[in-house]
Amino acid sequence: MVRVNSMFNVKDEADAQQVKQMARQLIEQSRLEEGNLSYDLFQGSTPTCLLFCETWLDNDAFKAHVASQHYTTIMPKIQKLIVGNKDLKIFEYE
Repeated sequence: MVRVNSMFNVKDEADAQQVKQMARQLIEQSRLEEGNLSYDLFQGSTPTCLLFCETWLDNDAFKAHVASQHYTTIMPKIQKLIVGNKDLKIFEYE
C-alpha cells in the first residue's frame, strides 16, 4: 500500500475555503478510482493549515491518480494558493 500525507498552508481563511471547495470534487472523483482506499482533507491546528491524506492499493494506482484528468486539472489550482513549503510524505508498506 501507499500512504500519501501532504500538509500545507494557505494565506488566509478565504483561501482555505477555496481549497476545501475545490478539494470536494477532487476527493469525490479520487475515491472512485481503482485502487483508492481512502482520500481525505483535514484542517490542521490553525484554519490555514490543511492536510491531504490518501491511501492507495499500490504504487501503480497512485501513479494513475496523479495522471488523472481531475487531479491534473484541480491540483494546480490548489497549488497556486499554497504559501511556503509543502510537507509531502509518501510511505510504502504491506
